[in-house]
Amino acid sequence: MTFFATTDYDGKRGFDEIFSYIGSMKDILILLYTFFFRMMRFADKSLQIANSKLLFVKPNMCANNRLIIEHAVVKRTAVNVHGERNKIIIKGNIGTSEIRVSGQNNVVEIAKDCGIDHSVIVVNGVDCKVIIGEKTSIGSMYAVCMGKNNYISIGEDCLFSTDIDIWATDSHPIYNEKGEVCNPSKPIKIGNHVWIGKCAKILKGVSVEDNGIIGMNAMVTRDVPANSIIVGNKGRIIKTGITWGKTFIRE
Repeated sequence: MTFFATTDYDGKRGFDEIFSYIGSMKDILILLYTFFFRMMRFADKSLQIANSKLLFVKPNMCANNRLIIEHAVVKRTAVNVHGERNKIIIKGNIGTSEIRVSGQNNVVEIAKDCGIDHSVIVVNGVDCKVIIGEKTSIGSMYAVCMGKNNYISIGEDCLFSTDIDIWATDSHPIYNEKGEVCNPSKPIKIGNHVWIGKCAKILKGVSVEDNGIIGMNAMVTRDVPANSIIVGNKGRIIKTGITWGKTFIRE
């Protein structure tokens, strides 16, 4: 690794060397931070880190929980886990985000080749799961899963814009006259290659099938068929038999 090849900073060559130095220092900081976490792994058996880069990662974990980071890049992300036998698995890239888990036997899994930014994942319950599939990109998301045996499942190769809400729960109970809970949490399943527009909201009990498109500001309270577009506060289907691509439009 080369910092400076010369002390002469006249002209373009000098600026190139300065930028090379800055980039090298950033790499060193990431390496030192990752090394620090690897040292923590030996003192704390709940941490398992392999072939990953970490920068400003803040784990706050109770005993009997596990954080597994493999072949990942994790930057400026807080991981708070309370309870027992919970597991966080990160194999993709995540930055400027937060993962909050409380309860027992819950799982958060981010698969390889994912790209997640400015997102919050909240799990509070027993045997709940949030699973994000391979090659999925998320601009920013707030995902909440609560209850028992509940889950949020996001498939592979999805594209999420920013300010997206995914709520597999109402968070607080509503009781009927008999004192029974009448608003139980329900799972959300999002298939493969699904495109979700900015500020969309997906509520509990919804299934979005493969190749679906959810428009900007849509409120989704019912299932979305495969290869269809849904828009608006009432989640209206406006087109079927479509597919879409991740490349930018040129027409």
